[in-house]
Amino acid sequence: QAIAVDYHADQLEDLVDCGLLLADEKALLEGSMTKRNTILLWVGATIRQLSSTGRIPPGVHSRCLEILRELRGSGDTLAKELTRVAPISFAQLMQLMVDMMMILT
Repeated sequence: QAIAVDYHADQLEDLVDCGLLLADEKALLEGSMTKRNTILLWVGATIRQLSSTGRIPPGVHSRCLEILRELRGSGDTLAKELTRVAPISFAQLMQLMVDMMMILT
């Protein structure tokens, strides 16, 4: 299900074409039930690997993991907002307004 008319969720081939995604990574993502969580897992593993090899200092490592946690929370919030439906009371209010309009006309 596309988020908007101009956005299509199946753009993995474009990421492979521009070199941001490897073909085997694309295959793993296509087989994944939760692409977002798979990518977050990859980013977390990369941060952990960079920290264990000493490429980033321990303070930066903890901050990166904190930002990754915040990103996951924001992504979950966005997904919930995009799939949210109007409360039943709003639907009932709209039905009442339409009925009143029909009565008055």
